[in-house]
Amino acid sequence: MNTLVAAALEGEGWESLLARLEELCGHRCALIAVHGGVLAQPTGPGPAVSRPASGTPASDSTVGGLRATDVASAHGHDGPLAATTTDGRAVAVFAVAAGRRRVGALAVEMPHDEMHEDGELFAGATLALAIAASRRDAEAAVVADEASGLIAELRFGSGRDPEALRRSAVRFGLHLDRPHSAVVFAHEGANSSAWTAAVRWIETPTLLTDDTAWTILPGDPSAELHRIRERLNGIVGGDDTVVAASGATVSDISALPGSFREAEILLALTRSRHGLIATPATSGIDTVLLDVDGDRLRTFVTAALGPVLNEPALLETLEVWIDARASRVAAAEALDVHRNTIGYRIGRLRALLDVDLDDAMTTLRLRTAVAAHRLLSVTDTGHAPPGGPRTD
Repeated sequence: MNTLVAAALEGEGWESLLARLEELCGHRCALIAVHGGVLAQPTGPGPAVSRPASGTPASDSTVGGLRATDVASAHGHDGPLAATTTDGRAVAVFAVAAGRRRVGALAVEMPHDEMHEDGELFAGATLALAIAASRRDAEAAVVADEASGLIAELRFGSGRDPEALRRSAVRFGLHLDRPHSAVVFAHEGANSSAWTAAVRWIETPTLLTDDTAWTILPGDPSAELHRIRERLNGIVGGDDTVVAASGATVSDISALPGSFREAEILLALTRSRHGLIATPATSGIDTVLLDVDGDRLRTFVTAALGPVLNEPALLETLEVWIDARASRVAAAEALDVHRNTIGYRIGRLRALLDVDLDDAMTTLRLRTAVAAHRLLSVTDTGHAPPGGPRTD
């Protein structure tokens, strides 16, 4: 058995395995994360090391690492890939994966013309690093299982004393007496096992149900949403298969269920529009409409769109037409139909709704009505993420 694999099976971690590899091959080595940052090196954890449920965000620094595209290319490449680190060193890059879960890449500093030497040694090294990653995932799962119970309580509301909840949250790095937001991530790809492992590496406590993960992020989560979503995408190896949304920023435990509800609704709306990220700040009219009574919304939608509510193609065309500023060409491209089809549908909309689509106030009213209709379709039919509360 390869000595590195044997060491990994005996419980040695990434840093120790990389130190052994350096002694065997005589070259400087590092484990690179999917986003390109140094995940581990022989002298200790790199700046991008991630600790599940720690509440400590991982650095996005790629100093001394690789471009994320190089790591992704290594996973699609048979054998070592020649690359250059961000600080100018020539390295051979070997993909490291635990099953379908992308761990990252092994970077070995050596001239590119030597990178096909010692193939058996480096194959053993990548396997050993993957074994260590699987063990870390298992350890993270133990912590995450306990943390998931906390998130479930906060998501649906808890009968526990708020002070006891706050103390529990502090154990996982969450300070709920400071501003925080509920966040939901969802995976739309087929790589479910990699998704489960990836979620364990979100730095805050997480509740996972099938393809959806709920967590809490401090303050305004906009930047963190993008960072975590990109990291999850890299681990599952998908092409934008992870979507995300956040709810309102709150400073009271009792307000968290409402923040989760808002995040779930915005996520469902984003998925229906093939979007990637939604926050209260970026969702515009959708966020405003969330605070409007459902019966009032239904009355408004029926009055504005009644004759076409059972015409999904017309509703979609109306929304795209308004967004395209009445451009038949742009609308046709967005819907992938002929321009004449757009013209025909706009004609039907004018006739059925008896409105002037060239009037600015009319188009604003109709655009709002379409947004309200989408919102009601999510809340009335329970199309929130799996396990989400009904909002009707």
